[in-house]
Amino acid sequence: MSPLPHYRSLALACALALAQGSAFAQQHDHAAMQMQDMPGMDMSSMQDTGKPADKKKTSDKAETKPQASTSAPKADPHAGHHDMAMPMDHAQHAPATPKQPATKPKAKTPAAKPKQVTPSRPADPHAGHAMPAGMSMESMPGMDMPMAAPGAPPMDHNAHHGHSAPMPAPLPAPTMEKRAAAFPDLGGMDMSLHMDDNPTVAVLRGDRLEHVEGGGTAWDARFGVGGNFDKFWLRSEGEQHRGEQARGDVQLQWSHATGPWWDRVFSLRSDFGPGPSRQWAGLGVMGLAPYKFELEAHAYIGEQGRLAARVEAEYELLLTNRLILTPRVEFNAYSKDDRANRIGKGLSDGEAGLRLRYEITRQFAPYVGYGWSRSFGDTADLVRADGEPALDHGWVAGLRFWF
Repeated sequence: MSPLPHYRSLALACALALAQGSAFAQQHDHAAMQMQDMPGMDMSSMQDTGKPADKKKTSDKAETKPQASTSAPKADPHAGHHDMAMPMDHAQHAPATPKQPATKPKAKTPAAKPKQVTPSRPADPHAGHAMPAGMSMESMPGMDMPMAAPGAPPMDHNAHHGHSAPMPAPLPAPTMEKRAAAFPDLGGMDMSLHMDDNPTVAVLRGDRLEHVEGGGTAWDARFGVGGNFDKFWLRSEGEQHRGEQARGDVQLQWSHATGPWWDRVFSLRSDFGPGPSRQWAGLGVMGLAPYKFELEAHAYIGEQGRLAARVEAEYELLLTNRLILTPRVEFNAYSKDDRANRIGKGLSDGEAGLRLRYEITRQFAPYVGYGWSRSFGDTADLVRADGEPALDHGWVAGLRFWF
């Protein structure tokens, strides 16, 4: 038998095998090229990213004819991607007709080396954001998007992706014309003609009117008249012990406000008592010191070059809105001895008291307290020489008022 027919059959089989392998490779390359050329397609969402598909398994699946089955279909990993609207040209809107796999008999061919798929452009960060076909923003559940009015400028979609909107321009400074329009001239109208912001008032104030333990009395009262800045005061302060003549002073004062808290005071003072009367001219201040201390400080000049000074301080501690505790101190000093009035030079005497008052009204408040009085230096020696103690103290009860 001649070997020629055997060689012809072998050559024919090789030619058929080469033709079938070339057809499968071309089909695979064409499918890869279609997937690659589709814009907005993110290949990273495919299963086994970056790994070439097995040609043998692909060809086996392509050659197997689909058979009907009653079992539930397997979940498609790319479900939902078929209805996704892809941003492509109008030429690509027509659906592509899938190629039917060849039904030629299987032949053992060497597996073709798969080509490395290289993306033609970087992945779109907004891939998959396209709206499915047939769906609008109004039909999506849970989406409440403000619609632009007709003729309005387009909306800034950069704000939805973290991009900040441009800041508005600052308002311009008002001009002199705008200021004049906002504050027009009232034609020289003087509001002081229509209201009195500095009325003249009169007040009678009794800071202390009290009974002292042992049968004595003490007082500190004043009457004033004037306005907010200038006032005239008639003031008297003193004490009277049982069986003795009253001792104290009377002052005529003019106070002028130098600020919201302080007044400057000019005064004429006259002392009275068992001894001879003394007259003084004084200058001082009174007002509210820091931490709400009521303070008065006066300096006096008298006859024969005599000098005197007096300092008073008082503080009001509110225990309740009506119950008020008031500590008070007072000191007197003189530059010369006045033995006729039992006064020595230097620090002469001082008083301290602690009084608790209850304000039935703001104008009327009874109180109780305890007071101390003491003589110092040469004055203490003169007091002892007359048979009286240098230190005296006792309970007091009195009334505080003003009208």
